[in-house]
Amino acid sequence: TFARELRSRSQPLGPNELREIAFLLLRQEHSEDKLSGALILQEAVIPHQVVPFTEDLRDVGQLYQDGLIQDWATGDTVSSRVLATLIKRELQLLKPPPRKKGVGGTTSAEDVLVEPGSPPAKRRRGIAHDTASAAVSLGEACARAVAAWHTAAPMWQRRASMVSFVTLAKRGVYG
Repeated sequence: TFARELRSRSQPLGPNELREIAFLLLRQEHSEDKLSGALILQEAVIPHQVVPFTEDLRDVGQLYQDGLIQDWATGDTVSSRVLATLIKRELQLLKPPPRKKGVGGTTSAEDVLVEPGSPPAKRRRGIAHDTASAAVSLGEACARAVAAWHTAAPMWQRRASMVSFVTLAKRGVYG
């Protein structure tokens, strides 16, 4: 089985492999699988900036378009754990994941959250932002792209355009 294969690996999965698995889980029938996929994205993929936010938004948006997110629990989980975390990352409200020698590990959400107004952290993969304004403009672009979903055809995608900002508004970022 899939789980047995994962346990037999000598090396932990990297962020790219975890991203692929997360989206496979999000495409499954059961909400428990979808929740697992969302948590993998939130905890082990998004902090590593595996792909630009535009690709993540495209792929998450496709889940809505394909009718794979059709209940409040799944929709709100994807909104608050995936989309909100993606926006926080682009606003540089997430610390980059710690670099570890040898094989990697996961970082909890509590370890990566920082307060608004903290100095911008340098990004990995050669994408560095030395000024807060660069981070804000990239973060604003991500936030506007999510907010633009308010006109999407699927009702759950329209809902995501609002629910994604709840945790940010509670922290005073948007609100």
